[in-house]
Amino acid sequence: MSIQDLEVPVHLLNKRCDPGALGFTTTEDVAPLEEMIGQERALSALELALNIQERGFNLFISGLPGTGRNTALRFFVEQVASRRPAPRHWGYVYNFQDPSQPVPVALPCGQVKLLAGDMDELVAAVRRDLLRVFESEEYSNRIENAMQGLEAKRQAMAVSIEMMAREAGFALVSTPAGFSPLPLVGGRPLSHEELGELPEEEREGVRKRSDVLMQDVKRVLADVRRLDKGAVEETLEVDREVVRSVLSPMLEDLKAKYAAFSEVAAYLALVEEDMVQNSDQFKPPDARNPGPDQPTADDGGLVRYRVNYLLDSIACQFAPIIVESNPTYYNLFGRIDYDARMGMLTTNHMMIKGGALHEANGGYLILQARDLLENPLSWQTLKRVLNSGEVRIENIGEQNNPLPSTTLRPKPIPVDAKVILVGTPDALRLLQSADEDFRRLFKVRAEFDTVMERSPENVGKYAAFVSARHHDGSLMPFHNTAVARIIEYSSRLAEHQEKLTTRFNDVSDIITESNYWASMAGEEVVTHEHVKRAEEQRKYRSSLREDRLQELIEDSTIRISTEGEVVGQVNGLAVLGFGTSAFGKPSRITARVSLGRGQLVNVER
Repeated sequence: MSIQDLEVPVHLLNKRCDPGALGFTTTEDVAPLEEMIGQERALSALELALNIQERGFNLFISGLPGTGRNTALRFFVEQVASRRPAPRHWGYVYNFQDPSQPVPVALPCGQVKLLAGDMDELVAAVRRDLLRVFESEEYSNRIENAMQGLEAKRQAMAVSIEMMAREAGFALVSTPAGFSPLPLVGGRPLSHEELGELPEEEREGVRKRSDVLMQDVKRVLADVRRLDKGAVEETLEVDREVVRSVLSPMLEDLKAKYAAFSEVAAYLALVEEDMVQNSDQFKPPDARNPGPDQPTADDGGLVRYRVNYLLDSIACQFAPIIVESNPTYYNLFGRIDYDARMGMLTTNHMMIKGGALHEANGGYLILQARDLLENPLSWQTLKRVLNSGEVRIENIGEQNNPLPSTTLRPKPIPVDAKVILVGTPDALRLLQSADEDFRRLFKVRAEFDTVMERSPENVGKYAAFVSARHHDGSLMPFHNTAVARIIEYSSRLAEHQEKLTTRFNDVSDIITESNYWASMAGEEVVTHEHVKRAEEQRKYRSSLREDRLQELIEDSTIRISTEGEVVGQVNGLAVLGFGTSAFGKPSRITARVSLGRGQLVNVER
């Protein structure tokens, strides 16, 4: 066999596509493609993962950019999500037993936001009506009537104390420390100096009578304090009755509206009891007398009755599909905001913000693997959420905050979301080899291939893809010669005569550029020549290095012998790639032979 027998004829270097065999004249005659082609294996994995709801069947989609990963994913996820009902929405309410741990509440889609609006209206109405009642003459008269009898008893007790003192021969003098008894002589109280001048025996008698008197006075004063306490309690009871009379009719409407939800019924009962017990917060500012633990309307105390809905603009037609392009810790898992007041950070349950995982709860969360792995804390926390089935909102590094602050630890929310990671084969290999949790949490892998068979069926689908670009992208119709050239270009990208590339982004680019050159030529149909022009111009734009290398060869800066024979010298060809450009670089390879030393020689040196 000679060297000529091994030569490949030029016409076999490129497998031609016969335009006449395509079965159409222009893509006007071809129905646009409405399915994914060349990725049957990956689509099967997608369908499996999206329809299994068991824990751990999350999905990793592997493939190079441009293979249709995101397009196929979006198409399949939307199909599956449209068959699933909208999930419950979550919010947070004040925890009346432990204010540091706000309580999550779940209602059908959209109902949490509705409840939040109803509670805001309730608080505004109660505050308005109670302020009017507390400022009314009727309320003042009721309090005055309740206090009249108590004041008479107080006066009587004061008179009895004075009479006890006079009968014992003393006058009671009020001091900052309480009552001080002074003995009476001739109806006049003795001063401390005069008392000190009395004989010792007489002073001892005065002291004993003083002790007996003060014991009696203390008993009466204890009765006065009990009377005052009863007066305060009676006033508070009047206030509670007023609050109940105003609040109950309003709450009855809300209780009826949310009667089907036991969580809301229990919450409304707690709200009612808290409003009644903290009636002082609804009074005019000059009439308040709040205790140390009682809220006031001015310092935001009424915020405790508001409902924080974590989701705002989520549709309620089907299961949510959330694509988070920046998966930082706070974007994924939420955060707690703070207000700086008087050198202190304060917060409340209304300042809890949800993340992408809350939005995707009951649906699908799509993340780019590279972006996620660039945020190590996000990846570790996501694994913890998938393991536990619940997400807890907490800020990073609160213990390192230089300012004193009030902190919250909201109770966790159950999570039922399908997490889908999209990445390259390298990212998949890295996770499989370096993270022992990955295989358990992402049990399904969908691998998108970069090539497919160049079968008549796939060639027809390629033509339908070009037709889809023509119809969807406001492009001109493509002649069958243009489509044939695009199919040949696809095989060249696949680097195989019997394959077609599935990197449709690259194919779509050449379609767009061909349309441009056709429009520049004033044509109404894209032909073979326009596709060829697009290929040539693309090569020209990226061939600067190749042209400079060719110049170096032509001016003998790089010396290559292409004729004759030289002992110990051959020519080699290296393929260099720069972005989308690849070209051959010829090199001279020489060999040197010398006398050996009688030892082994490492030929790899």
